[in-house]
Amino acid sequence: MPGSLSPNAHAVPPDKHSGQVITRQRPELLPDCGEPTGPGSNGLRRVMQCALGIPYYGGNRIRRLLNGDQAIPAIYDAIDAAEHSIDMAQFVLWKSAAADGLLDRLRAAGERGVRVRLLLDGFGSYPFKDRDIRDRIGGSATVQRFRPLRLRRGFRNLNRSHRRMLVVDHAVAFTGGIGFGEEWFPQDDDQATPWRDSHFELRGPGIDGFYGAFSEHWAEALDRPVAGLNRMPAPEPAGDAEVQIIRADTSMKWSDVATAFRTLLQHAGSRFWLTTAYFTIDTSTARLLRDAAHRGVDVRVLIPGRHVDKWVEWFSMQESLALLEDAPIRAYRYQPAMLHAKTLVVDDDIAAFGSANFNFRSFRQDDEILVNCVDPALNRTLAEDFRNDLEAAEEVPLPYTAPRGLRARLGRFASRHARPHL
Repeated sequence: MPGSLSPNAHAVPPDKHSGQVITRQRPELLPDCGEPTGPGSNGLRRVMQCALGIPYYGGNRIRRLLNGDQAIPAIYDAIDAAEHSIDMAQFVLWKSAAADGLLDRLRAAGERGVRVRLLLDGFGSYPFKDRDIRDRIGGSATVQRFRPLRLRRGFRNLNRSHRRMLVVDHAVAFTGGIGFGEEWFPQDDDQATPWRDSHFELRGPGIDGFYGAFSEHWAEALDRPVAGLNRMPAPEPAGDAEVQIIRADTSMKWSDVATAFRTLLQHAGSRFWLTTAYFTIDTSTARLLRDAAHRGVDVRVLIPGRHVDKWVEWFSMQESLALLEDAPIRAYRYQPAMLHAKTLVVDDDIAAFGSANFNFRSFRQDDEILVNCVDPALNRTLAEDFRNDLEAAEEVPLPYTAPRGLRARLGRFASRHARPHL
């Protein structure tokens, strides 16, 4: 089996502060572990369990929601139908009709007796002041800021919760890249094209994993344990998908999300189709991408094009593309709008989705949620989405030659110093 299954081998991309190897066992003393695990859901499923120590939940059904015009109404409908509980963690809450619709529905749910808990990241939801939230929600919900921005926190302010997830009645859950802003759900016909994104609805026992991810951050925000876990209803089986709920808490510079991405890449058998809003990698991750392509895996990367929302990311992605060098990898830039989706198609039966990008922030700095699932039907759906997006994308010739203009060179110079935070 190529490489190591130890999480320590994958968790955090190495840098000059990672320490050094004190001693290394001689190869001839290592036991023979047998033949490498072949491709297929059973082999890769076990590899992921060994790498992360996180089991799979069986009996789930997953529905992909394409863009904000499918995802936000589905979230609204679930909130409107809530009878007992709504638990939501949200990174992006910006002044918009989408945010207004969310807050109005949460207030209405609380007023009809539903227990409503809303956890807003202290940075991502910054446009909404505490007074604004109180005016909109009133006393019908409990709203907490997660890691509010404080001068005394210093550089710890950079450790954000990038998770976007919702659990309603412990019966349905949502996660993905969608935020509550005009970028995803415009109300003005003259506005720019909405961002290309994907969100996901899950029903089945995997909801327990989502609830655990919410409870972890809720307990931190309140500085006390979450009560009532023994009273949560057990989700009923709803389908055939097996899901591994991977959550990252990177305040200690550790990320199971990085472990998951790197393990899937290292053990992919036939294809690795990555869609990511931000593509910032180090040399070790670039080597894994090249190695996979050289052993015959169809490695393709789809990233934003000219509509990228952060120009420093644009220059950093130029640096990352250059690291792919002379390998049979295909890279594409999506053209019609900002590409914000975060999905992965591996072989013929593995799919992954969530809030995590393929970049330093998701690997090292942000708390994320990633769902890795064995679901051939979802794999086919995401593969079809990928092909459709390629029709609106421009292929980037590899090996990549970065623009040589002064602005481009200055941009890349600045991005190198910002890379740990991109």
